[in-house]
Amino acid sequence: MKIEGAKLNKRWNLLYKNIDPKTVAAIESAATVSPLLALLLAVRDVKPQEAASYIKGGMQYLYDPFLLQDMDKAVNRIQEAIRNNEKICVYGDYDVDGISSVSMLLSYFKQEGVTADFYIPDREKEGYGLNADAIRNIAENGTSLLITVDTGITAIEETDLANSLGMDVIITDHHSVGEVLPCAIAVINPKRPDCNYPFKALAGAGVAFKLLCALCGDTKKAVTDFCDTAALATIADVVSLNGENRIITALGLRKMRKMPSIGFSALLESAGIEAAQLTSYQISFGVAPRLNAAGRMGNCLPAVRLLQTDSIDEASEIAAELDAQNTARKALGDVIYEEAIAAIEDGDYSDKQVIVLAHSGWHHGIIGITASKIAEQYYKSTFLISTDGKIGKGSGRSIPGLNLYEALRSADSLLDRYGGHALAAGLTISVENIEELSAALNAYAESVLTPEDRIPSLDIDAPLDISLPLLQVAHQLETLEPYGAGNPKPVFLISGVTLSSVRTSKDERHLFLRLFKNGAAVDCVAFGKGDLANQLNRGDTVDIAGELHLNTYGGVTTPQIIMQDIRVKN
Repeated sequence: MKIEGAKLNKRWNLLYKNIDPKTVAAIESAATVSPLLALLLAVRDVKPQEAASYIKGGMQYLYDPFLLQDMDKAVNRIQEAIRNNEKICVYGDYDVDGISSVSMLLSYFKQEGVTADFYIPDREKEGYGLNADAIRNIAENGTSLLITVDTGITAIEETDLANSLGMDVIITDHHSVGEVLPCAIAVINPKRPDCNYPFKALAGAGVAFKLLCALCGDTKKAVTDFCDTAALATIADVVSLNGENRIITALGLRKMRKMPSIGFSALLESAGIEAAQLTSYQISFGVAPRLNAAGRMGNCLPAVRLLQTDSIDEASEIAAELDAQNTARKALGDVIYEEAIAAIEDGDYSDKQVIVLAHSGWHHGIIGITASKIAEQYYKSTFLISTDGKIGKGSGRSIPGLNLYEALRSADSLLDRYGGHALAAGLTISVENIEELSAALNAYAESVLTPEDRIPSLDIDAPLDISLPLLQVAHQLETLEPYGAGNPKPVFLISGVTLSSVRTSKDERHLFLRLFKNGAAVDCVAFGKGDLANQLNRGDTVDIAGELHLNTYGGVTTPQIIMQDIRVKN
């Protein structure tokens, strides 16, 4: 029997089938964990010798920042600028990663008695990255040292311009590296081909944090002062929460829960989140959007001020302002989404693997979020381009299997500018080239996507026996937190269970099941899948793919399965 429903009938990828039992046993012994936890670690490609550090974390597992290529050059030049009281400007991106990176460096310079300037380009008027007008204005302001954070790795001409105007440039970035590096005093990026840094997946704020570790000369001080902001950005930028990112995030969350900054406390209050119970999920969907709203709606200054302020009143005022901007951002996003869906329904995208839509006046700060929703809905990589006269600025989101940066690189002759990651990218293009870009991206997708890549998949980490003490298992899973990209909450296969109850919520939106097998039972909820109730019957034998959660109601905590997919066996 085939179950119809939103985001169901995925290709189940049983990750645990590829794991050597000897590896599981070695992890179990090395980290003193349960067999199930050892299996989950093995699925995450954690080696036995890494298991203890993965679970325990701690600053002692952070790498020496001077392993990053050019770190010594950057530190020497910054220290020289501080000694000579030179004018310093920090140039960042307008997302949470860039805003956080700017804030951390400004805080460091403030500690050193230096009043540094900062510059974040206007998303609508200037677009991503360094631009010539901004460089000239910064130079005219007397700046002699320009430090980029979360941007700059492809700014070849802009760096040359800065040099010609008498500024030294230090670039810190984490985006993909081109064939030529900018001619800067130092270029710090773990993705440099000649950089032997052990961990390549740092966020932009992670690279800035490593610079601060080197400048402080004391990792403990850097962790105390900056790790919370670095963690915020690392989560918000959706980089893999493994390796150093996992350590930075865990340390930062610990500080946020115990001693949140004044600005962060105001953000949490506006989002209705308790600091003591803060999770990476809440940062992703409750905190980060409020900071991102500043850049998306045009002015990042309030967000930077919020992360810098020592005033409770100012923090509350700014947090309320960001909350209002976030509400406005959602409303604009709804309009763009409806217009994009209408365009897709009126067009013919059935045979295309990349959706490219252009529309005059779409808010450039919001189209990326909307592209993500459309990519998820249709399971096709999606670019939305906002046009203004002859120029279009676009944001893209991808499905696994199609690297957007490489796709854009294959069509770089059609583009004015582009940059990004495998799953998210931005571009600037002449309107006359948009149709040709769509054809080029689809041709590239056809050349790289396999038939399996075109079917939504669900990674399943391990089988789960519901006769186990699930409360205890759920508490064990907390060892794997913080969850996020690269370290998602485990999805379990619960096979051969009988449905002893099938019902929906009062509004019929959500589905509630009671799973039974060999005398054991557990509740299961499928959010937004109430329409399945008329296709399931009490007594059906099913396989469930889902997450194990703890549900507290009326002071009583019980285990609960959050269903991701279902297959009926009889």
